[in-house]
Amino acid sequence: MLFVCVCLSGQVLNGLLEREDWEEAIQTPLGILPGGSGNALAASVHHYTKSPPAWGKELLLSCGFLLCKGLVTRLDLVSVHLASSQRIFSFLSLAWGFVADVDIESEKYRLVGPMRFLVGTLMRLASLRVYQGRLAYLPAPPSTPQNSSLCSSLPCEPNSSPNQNSRHNHSTNSNHNTAHNSSNNAITTMRTEPKPVNQKGPPDSLLADLEQPVPEHWTVVNEEDFVLVLAMFQSHLAEDLFAAPGATADDGFIHLLYVRAGISRLALLTLFM
Repeated sequence: MLFVCVCLSGQVLNGLLEREDWEEAIQTPLGILPGGSGNALAASVHHYTKSPPAWGKELLLSCGFLLCKGLVTRLDLVSVHLASSQRIFSFLSLAWGFVADVDIESEKYRLVGPMRFLVGTLMRLASLRVYQGRLAYLPAPPSTPQNSSLCSSLPCEPNSSPNQNSRHNHSTNSNHNTAHNSSNNAITTMRTEPKPVNQKGPPDSLLADLEQPVPEHWTVVNEEDFVLVLAMFQSHLAEDLFAAPGATADDGFIHLLYVRAGISRLALLTLFM
């Protein structure tokens, strides 16, 4: 019998990773249902099944059927360190600048549903900002394209044998230990630092200490004036915004997009159409 925790909020993952028994807790299958105004993860999961695009009630119906079928796969998580020294885990994206402003400032328009993002985008375009910061990233090594099917990582069988479950759990745990990296393939070239005594969750094995110089094998973007920086881990940013066509649920890659100052409003709007 397959037990599944049905989630409408991404806070569930951070809650599981805050537990003392996080290594066991994170093995719990999580069922994703679209219940918000963005529903990006639900749209990504639907996309990974190679089904035709769906929105609204059709997307909810599709995700409901996936729950009933008991289809499971691994999901990449990304470790995020904040200036406050807090560490959180993200499963969808990390935004800074324009996209983050639209997301936060459009909260007041939740009453109109997904249209809040369009309203927020138009309002922010009318008063376009430039953000100053430094950007560095670890380039991903060449990798063989992966199957984007939901069944690419684990068999789509709700009733696996005990031996199969043991193998899958080990594989999932290994993935979570490297999911926050730019690429799982690069893990062999880096030494895993011992995690702090009170830190729960998987250790950071590729992320350099923010107080230390940027490693020489990282790429540093010379410009310091940006309109937006967006790191995506799944295929969709919203149920109707297919932002990273090459992304899969557990490919181990971060898909990075940044826009430098000087872009026209029309060109910026085109990015989100």
